[in-house]
Amino acid sequence: MSRAATVYDVADRAGVSIATVSRVLRSPDAVRPVTRERVLDAVTALGYVPSGSARGLAERRTGVLGLYFPGFDAAEDAPPLDALSAARADAPPFAVVREETQAETERSSMLFLDEVLRGAELEAWKQGFVLMVGVGRDDPDRSTVRDMAGRVDGLMVLATSVPDDVLARLARRIPVVVLSGPRAGITTTT
Repeated sequence: MSRAATVYDVADRAGVSIATVSRVLRSPDAVRPVTRERVLDAVTALGYVPSGSARGLAERRTGVLGLYFPGFDAAEDAPPLDALSAARADAPPFAVVREETQAETERSSMLFLDEVLRGAELEAWKQGFVLMVGVGRDDPDRSTVRDMAGRVDGLMVLATSVPDDVLARLARRIPVVVLSGPRAGITTTT
């Protein structure tokens, strides 16, 4: 496998500086047409793709928002919806109030998480961001959420999935939004 082309390779092939390559890729109208064409020809010939990580370092932003879920492995063992429907068919027709089974509760949780995920992705896209999703599977020291926070411009977490002290530390560096209810010990103003 050959190595990926770099901005230095493009600059060398086009006979320009890396600053010129950057200018062509960011503001093509700010560069003379002849120079712009040489750079774009080199980009095409080399198959160059700008590095999102390098751009993030230069701009001090990643263009990525994070969404952190608690572990939800138990829901993977829930019966399929058709099995739940069959169980409901056996219930007497006059039953108005009943307790939800654990499987139904877990399925409801999965549907809720699906809606949160879809909504977060759509809103991130509308704002020009991509969405990174992290799941806290067996993560007692919360290293997953801390690692994720180091890679995103903002972080959304489900209430109670991350301890308050960890959230407070993360919020000193990036914006943090707690979804699905207030955290214990946090007062809200109306």
